[in-house]
Amino acid sequence: MTRRVLLVAGVLWVFLDVFRMWAPSLITIFGKAAETPAELIGAFALACGALPLVLLLVTRSRAKIEPIALGILLLSRIGLAFTDGGQPQLWLASLGLVAGAWWLSSVLGRDARLIAPGIAVGLALAVGTHIVLGTYGAVWRRDVWGWSALAISVALVAYLHLRTSEDQSEAAPKPHWQQAWFVFPALLFAGVYVANAGRASTASEDFGLLALSAGLALGVAAAFLPVSRLSVWLARGSLLGSIALLALVEVDRAGIASQQSPWALAGYVVGVPALIALLKVGTHTGGKAGARTIAAGAILWVILLFVYYAGYDMGYRADVVLVAAVVLFGQWRLAPTEPGERQALKPFLLPAGLAVAGTAALAVAGPALSLRPLELPASQDNPRIVAYNVRMGYGM
Repeated sequence: MTRRVLLVAGVLWVFLDVFRMWAPSLITIFGKAAETPAELIGAFALACGALPLVLLLVTRSRAKIEPIALGILLLSRIGLAFTDGGQPQLWLASLGLVAGAWWLSSVLGRDARLIAPGIAVGLALAVGTHIVLGTYGAVWRRDVWGWSALAISVALVAYLHLRTSEDQSEAAPKPHWQQAWFVFPALLFAGVYVANAGRASTASEDFGLLALSAGLALGVAAAFLPVSRLSVWLARGSLLGSIALLALVEVDRAGIASQQSPWALAGYVVGVPALIALLKVGTHTGGKAGARTIAAGAILWVILLFVYYAGYDMGYRADVVLVAAVVLFGQWRLAPTEPGERQALKPFLLPAGLAVAGTAALAVAGPALSLRPLELPASQDNPRIVAYNVRMGYGM
């Protein structure tokens, strides 16, 4: 069970790296700013989000195809490190995105117990690496840090895939349909707000990344704790409050996150564990949903992502849309999980907690070690800095 959780976490790490390159490729390579119609960009994004579901509908033997999909994801991640933009970057990222979403849907759709801990540890690995690298994404880097992150993530997934086998003697519970729908939208809420290292670093230069590291550690812990009805209500309120705070309150008139805000730090500390707690709800309810329902949630994920981005060009508060989506998900009424899962995954809790605690420590020293300061020629005492179209970073 431990290896299966780690495998899902490692795949999510690679998948999020691929997504980190796919999203800007969608806008700047497939689409041309102020030239390509928004509906055409949206159609391409929707096709990428819908393909995993289409492939699942026509797939008979998923167990045989899962290694192929995993191989495509890993090869696309490796290939992206050797591209220099252009069409190869767009299509490699799109291929990896589809393969990764298909694999995650297929595997998580068979065993609901993997959803919360797999995503919690996966976010800790992916976002923790982003924190250590000073929010300079590994997928964009061509230095020792970027190559190291690539080698470690791909090697981890390949090793765990070869060493992991499913226990056929144990009947794994399938996800509840509401839990299955929430998997990919949860990644959106994490990436835009509660687990966004770039946004956290603007909330407080000294403590923003530390606060997010603490949230990731608490998120891992939440994945291994039993869920009660009280904790479900607390998680709903905490997630809604965190996203509403980060989206609607902690921004200035230009939509940029406020500086040095203690309230924003609180949102990062409680946002991730609240998200993970809600993903855990329904694990033991004997749901009938599966891979196809999770893949259908990927379509919703892409739609919400594009609605959020389109607000930049169309002039509406797109963050309100995401807050409304959180409210909608929060209305679901699911029976809490039972505490039995805690014992099954208990041996994994200590090493996972120590790993994330180490990330929190590296949040202080990591950026200073992994980012080289800009060295200016001695003759340029007054350098000129030009920034063009800075608002294309909308929402970060």
